[in-house]
Formats: sequence, C-alpha cells, structure tokens
Amino acid sequence: MVDSKLLNEHDEVFTYHQVVSIARKISNEKTRALFVGEFLTGGRVGELVRRFRRKQIVERNIKGKKFLVLERVYTEKNPKHPRRNLPLPFEQEKELIDFFIGYADKKDAEDLLFSFSRQYAWRIIRKIVLANKEVSDKKTFNSNHFMRHSRNTDLIKRYGFSNSHLKRWHGWSNEDPAKVYEHLRESDLAEKML
Repeated sequence: MVDSKLLNEHDEVFTYHQVVSIARKISNEKTRALFVGEFLTGGRVGELVRRFRRKQIVERNIKGKKFLVLERVYTEKNPKHPRRNLPLPFEQEKELIDFFIGYADKKDAEDLLFSFSRQYAWRIIRKIVLANKEVSDKKTFNSNHFMRHSRNTDLIKRYGFSNSHLKRWHGWSNEDPAKVYEHLRESDLAEKML
C-alpha cells in the first residue's frame, strides 16, 4: 500500500503530454526508451532491466485497432511473479510508442533492451524526474513510485481503468494497491455532475 505522505508528494503527477515533452528533450535514445518504458508499463524498473527482450514487443490488431503489445512482462512484487501482456493503443500512445520502438528496433530478438543494473536505471529515472518536477525533500522522494503513480493516474483518467483493470495491468495479487486511486474516480464523477 502507498502511504499518504507519498501521495501528497505526488499530487501533481506527470500527464501523458508532459512525459512526451520530457522524452523529446532526452538526447540519449536508450535513456529516453527507459524513461518512456517506465511510464508506459507503469511498472518497476526491475521489470524492465535485465529481463525484457526485443522479441517481447509485438504489433497486433485487437478489435480492429492497432496495438503494440508488451508480452510476458515480469511482475516483480507478486510472489507468484505472473507474466502479463500490456496492450498499448498506437493511436492514443503513438508518440511514446515511437520513442520506445525506435530504440527497440535496433536490437535483435533475443537482446535485452536494458542490460544495466536496477540501481543504475533508478538513478537515470530519478535524474530525469527531478529535473522536471519540484519536490519538497529530494532525499525521500521516490521517482519510480512517482512514475508508477503518474501512469496509474493516466490509465484512470484517459482510459477509465477500474481497480480490477489496474490489478490486471500490474499483476497485483489483490486490488488493495488500486484503492489509492479511488479519489480520482470520485472527483471525475463529481465533475460530470456539474
């Protein structure tokens, strides 16, 4: 469960368009792909580095729409470590998908996308986030939680994800972590009634 102190720090999450804007400024293709991948999956760095291979990225038509599907994504925190498929709609996620695929397409099928350590990846993400967000206490700020919170907020606001959807997206063993986002649904309902 995410504690309330962490949520207060995250009141202003990155939107999809802010992530696109930040990604455009990152000159290193691998760094940009890691940042974008962290957002798109809403996952943990350890689910991408030293685990994710080029062959796990496929294009697929689902219900007449073009999707990029990240297949068999490892789930780090669930003790059963279920693998999950994450469908990303090209039309709505095009700019970030292009950044991610632009890097991935230079790899062979069996190649790891990111072969460096989790710690190194954390430092990369942290540096990017802190360069683009003001935080009250840099020592305790967790940029990876922030990125996950940003994506979950995006999935709820743009796609209407429910607790059950978030549970499936992340491979969580129960819906408790998703309950942190219920206030977003309540404010959206109130907004519709004005």
